[in-house]
Amino acid sequence: MAENRVAIKRTVWNREQLNRTVDREFKTFTQPAPVEAPFTVEDFFAKYEELFYEIPINGVEGTHEYLVKRSTELYKLSDNTDAILPLLEEITNLRAQILNNEIEITALQEQVAKKNVNN
Repeated sequence: MAENRVAIKRTVWNREQLNRTVDREFKTFTQPAPVEAPFTVEDFFAKYEELFYEIPINGVEGTHEYLVKRSTELYKLSDNTDAILPLLEEITNLRAQILNNEIEITALQEQVAKKNVNN
């Protein structure tokens, strides 16, 4: 039987030679999407002025009423808190008075009940 030999020759490259010969950067076939500038506060108010008369007045969302309610959550928040604290203290005091009055009423009802039992 005849033996066939095939000679295989290989070239070994070191990393430096490979980097000089082969372009390893990623390439794409499409153009990258343009980067849009972020929507700024100035852009918001410019668009708001443009759409001012098209925005519905009343409603849950997308209305002037909604904008006022949302903005009011931040605007003068500390002023609202300062106005609410005395009212909360008054409510607490009134609840304490009600509790004391209910205790006193219960005590008086017990006294009346005892007198009625004894008579």
